[in-house]
Amino acid sequence: MLIDLIAVAALLLWAAVTLVLLARTDHAEAHPVVRPRPAPTARDQEGPR
Repeated sequence: MLIDLIAVAALLLWAAVTLVLLARTDHAEAHPVVRPRPAPTARDQEGPR
């Protein structure tokens, strides 16, 4: 009886972890983190000195 409860708890924990990891992966693929380039400053637009 106790072993059955432990097995069920482990299965539920495994399912929860799998769902969380899948959700994170899908979200990361749908919205990749792309940092925008900083806006050019006056010093950048002066050109080489």
